[in-house]
Amino acid sequence: IWEQLEGTQDTKTVREVLLIVPTVLTYMACHFADYDKQTCVVNIVFWCVAVLAKLPFMNGVRLFGINRTAGIDDDGDDKENNEDKKAQ
Repeated sequence: IWEQLEGTQDTKTVREVLLIVPTVLTYMACHFADYDKQTCVVNIVFWCVAVLAKLPFMNGVRLFGINRTAGIDDDGDDKENNEDKKAQ
């Protein structure tokens, strides 16, 4: 969904909310845990994962092949094979 939201300017408010919600939830979880060190570290790690995935440099990045679309995310491998076959 995030990559689709990045493609348009009309969704700026939605993107801001989707960044603010994990931040507020992390803060609340740490606060209600009385800032227990272990709980805060776990929450902050999960917050970092959630927010890093939404940053522009991660747009189109697939980790471990998760959410990969066959034929679209192949980095042109099929095009090279097809060109080789046509040349022969």
